[in-house]
Parts: sequence; C-alpha cells; structure tokens
Amino acid sequence: MAEFQIQTGIINAIRFDEENGRQVAKVDIQSHKDLSIVPDVKIDTPLHAQHIPHIGQVVTFMRTDSYFTRILAVHGERPFDAPIKPGEVMMESTGGGFMYLDNGGNVLIADETLSNVFKLLSQVGMVVTADSLTIDVKGVGQINIIPKDETDPSSESKIEFVKLNSSLGPDKPASKIVITDDKIVVDAAKVELGREQSLLDPATNPLINPSGGVVVSRSLVTGEHSYDMFTGKPIPRSGTVTSTILPTVGGS
Repeated sequence: MAEFQIQTGIINAIRFDEENGRQVAKVDIQSHKDLSIVPDVKIDTPLHAQHIPHIGQVVTFMRTDSYFTRILAVHGERPFDAPIKPGEVMMESTGGGFMYLDNGGNVLIADETLSNVFKLLSQVGMVVTADSLTIDVKGVGQINIIPKDETDPSSESKIEFVKLNSSLGPDKPASKIVITDDKIVVDAAKVELGREQSLLDPATNPLINPSGGVVVSRSLVTGEHSYDMFTGKPIPRSGTVTSTILPTVGGS
C-alpha cells in the first residue's frame, strides 16, 4: 500500500520553467517535520483560485512514496485584522489592490490607495472614480476624461469624444468633440444641432424640407439659426442670409 503523508512547511524558493511551450511555476518547500527541502513542487491551482504563494508563506502539502507532491492549502501571509463582516468576501494582492463583496450585494474594486475605484451598487447603478478614464471600443470610438498635466503649464483638463473611421485607417478620427473649462470644440465634416420631431418620424422622409431644431444661446435669440463663424452667435433664419459665409437650409 502506498505511503501517504500530509505535512506543513514554508515556501523556500520560487522558479518558473518552460514545459511544452508554457510557463510553469514551481516552489521549494522546507518541511516543518524534518527541515528537509522538498524541491520542484508544481503549482497547479484551480482556475477559480489562481495564486502563487510567496517566499516565507506557510503551506500544507501532500506527499506519496512515489514523491508525488502537491500543495493542499496556502495559509495567510499575516494575521487577519477582520476588516469585513461575517458572510462578506475580500480578495487582496500583496500589492494592496483588492476586490470587496459586501452583504448588501455590492461590489467594490479598487487600487491600494482608493484613488481609482469601480463600484457596482446593487439595484442602484455603477460608479467609477478615477485619476483618469478611457473607454475604448476598438475601431468605433473613444471617450477620454483627462486631467491637467501639472508638469505641463500649457495642458488643461478635458473630456474627449472621438469617433473613428476605419476607412481612413487604424485609429484615425473621423470626428471629435473636446470639452474644456471655457469652450466646446466640435471637429467634424458636418455638424447638426437639434432636430425637429418630423425628422425622427419614420413616416416622414427626412430628405424633404429638412430643418434644424431650437437652439438657445446668451444672445437671447431663439429659433432656427445659421451661425456667425467669427462670433459663434446664432443668426435668425431668413429668406436671404448675408451674415454668414456658409449656406443655410431654406436660405439663398
């Protein structure tokens, strides 16, 4: 009958070897039983709990008389100060990043300093707090929220909406909206502000009598407008437009 032993020990060394083109982690364990070194114990954790213990960590391991050895349990790196309540779960790396699942069904993922936090609030919504934020849909577009670079006096905080056009080449912007503290820049071949309900009605042909929507500005002029390209102020629509260099719908 095969001999079977369960022992405890301390991780003495960690190495990475190549086996069949894949990187495999192996550890040396110093046994508490006789202080001998058990070498090259392969780490083959289950997919739902992938973890490599660090040097000095206590483990429980199994050995057979054929010298087949595997780690059965990895014990804590430090005394547990119990920052969570019974039934809750927290996963933390040695670098301090963590994920916390509380008893209310909420999920929090954060870095060590809580400077970047991702919250899923049960039946409420999602909250992201970050030093900067980028949402990138490959080949379609990006949303970039960028803070001011304190090392560059000419930089400023801004929000960018970028629409990519694959026909122009990889990562080539087709249009862009940039929002800063004092202005909004719209860079596109064609810009439309507002639409009447008729344009949104499937029964209406949008190519017939198209018109813009209502735009309100500090000029106190409300209605369908063209724009003065030098001042940015709306120009009341009329049969003949003489104050803009661009043609307007309905104008001449």
